[in-house]
Amino acid sequence: MKHVPVLVLAVLLSVSSVSAAVYAIDPVHSSVLFSVRHLVGRVTGRFNKFDGTFDYDPAHPESLKTSATIDQHGK
Repeated sequence: MKHVPVLVLAVLLSVSSVSAAVYAIDPVHSSVLFSVRHLVGRVTGRFNKFDGTFDYDPAHPESLKTSATIDQHGK
């Protein structure tokens, strides 16, 4: 079990090396869906064309910033 402390140290070093970055929303693995209840039914839909980013710093999670744009006419 001598390898466990080395493994823990490697994990801690890799986590501490994570820095602030701006990430783009991946449209292939994401979706923008909506659902509206009206009278006795429910209408659901999706937006097919969108993009966005988020700015995340693990050392300061309270400073998270997001931005998104939905093209309501995109197909």
